[in-house]
Amino acid sequence: MKLKKGNIAPDFQIEDVLGNQIDLKKMQGKKFYISFLRNVNCPLCSLHVLKISKQAEYLKSLGLVIFVFYESDKIVFKHSEFFKTNVLNENRFSVVSDQKRVVYNLFGTEISPEKCDLTLLKNAGRFETVAEANKLGITGNGIDAGTNPDAIPADFLIDENFVMQYVHYGNDAGDNIQLKLVEKFVLNEQF
Repeated sequence: MKLKKGNIAPDFQIEDVLGNQIDLKKMQGKKFYISFLRNVNCPLCSLHVLKISKQAEYLKSLGLVIFVFYESDKIVFKHSEFFKTNVLNENRFSVVSDQKRVVYNLFGTEISPEKCDLTLLKNAGRFETVAEANKLGITGNGIDAGTNPDAIPADFLIDENFVMQYVHYGNDAGDNIQLKLVEKFVLNEQF
């Protein structure tokens, strides 16, 4: 079931890829950005994570807690130069491996072959986005063993009382929230 603005965020306890325990309810009083992505071989996802990593220090200084979920096995992140260099070594936000899609399902994320159709992706400008990722050295074909290639991204902005303030379910495999909205949310600006 899809969540909506005004819903209370589902509680979850999980470990991130570095072994840190995450217990959402124990973090009351903080604002959260939770992003659900596909897998480590998805260039659209990795480009989004790179953009998050470039703003993470600033957003964290404003009190925002960021969780990025992937279906990929956690061992993959530790062997990925991209993740080691751009994400894990910086420790600005938590990357979570949820291979069984437990938290994905709590948040009502989608699996949709229709939203991964190549014609739809082309019309949405995602081929250009993949080319942009490739120019930055981000490659991949979106296929990762044990993950679902038809997983669709979803993004959630959650306030200090765990109330959903913004809910974005992707229209295609590369449709993520605009990070400017995340910044406005943490600054208490209208978005």
